[in-house]
Amino acid sequence: LSLSNSFFSSPKYKKEKKLLYSLFTLKKIEKTNKKVVAFFQQKQKLEQPTITIKSKNEELKIPLDLITSNPLLTFNDSLNDNTLKLIRKIESTAQKTAKDFFNFFIGIFVFKNKDLAINKLRLNFRFEPFVFAKDLEPFKLQTTKRWFLPEKSKIKSMPSLKLFKQKKLIMKYFSTVPKAIYDEKELVFFNDLAGVFTKKDDVLLEFAEIYFNSNLIKFYYKNKFPHNNKFLKKNFNKLPFFKPSINIQKIIVEDVRKLKENEKNQEKFNKIKKNLNKYIYQLFKLSKEEIDIIEKNISS
Repeated sequence: LSLSNSFFSSPKYKKEKKLLYSLFTLKKIEKTNKKVVAFFQQKQKLEQPTITIKSKNEELKIPLDLITSNPLLTFNDSLNDNTLKLIRKIESTAQKTAKDFFNFFIGIFVFKNKDLAINKLRLNFRFEPFVFAKDLEPFKLQTTKRWFLPEKSKIKSMPSLKLFKQKKLIMKYFSTVPKAIYDEKELVFFNDLAGVFTKKDDVLLEFAEIYFNSNLIKFYYKNKFPHNNKFLKKNFNKLPFFKPSINIQKIIVEDVRKLKENEKNQEKFNKIKKNLNKYIYQLFKLSKEEIDIIEKNISS
């Protein structure tokens, strides 16, 4: 099939891709400056297909699940061999994913045109500490600026208050990359945010905060889920998660706390953040060349 240049990289063609992938197996992509030609074959049972991407004089073989595992069916058709190898190394080193360690929930959905009770003062014990997505940034110390009254008549859907009333990570839902904020104030929020809490006590949330905000995870997410403008639960569950010993987590958490203490000192803040990224690289035993690939990729 002769296709648009953006057919594989854009979410615009999701329906067409879904239909094609349900009927055929993608085997090869040939790219030129003007068009993309895709080659399909009839599906075979029990196969583990790969596809070949041909661009100019280069060929790259990739597993088909790199395309079909993405909910939007978007695909970075500019992948090169080094990037692909690094993605696979991250997955094989971690062995497990976020789904094995964390639970994920979306915030409150409200009925339209409802006058909600949101105040700067806690008027009574029923008001809960509340936060908007715009109030939050990773590694910034949190202060409670608003209080919210969860009236059931004005709420379309709400997770149990028990889910909010715990230490957790708050994830920005409308985001192209993971943005995690550690919350120890039991904040309540709308569906522009999501909550994440651990299944067991063997993962420290402050360690998870730097892990999900690290350059390594940004690199993985950018190449695995391109053009996703929402931080979907499906995507979160598939993120590789490496769990070091609790002692190593505690060492890293000490630097996370120093990072927050220096949020107004940009020079110290950047230096500590750089060191924290190095910790994550070390967990995956990355070489200098592999680190360079990540740094250049996320800055492009």
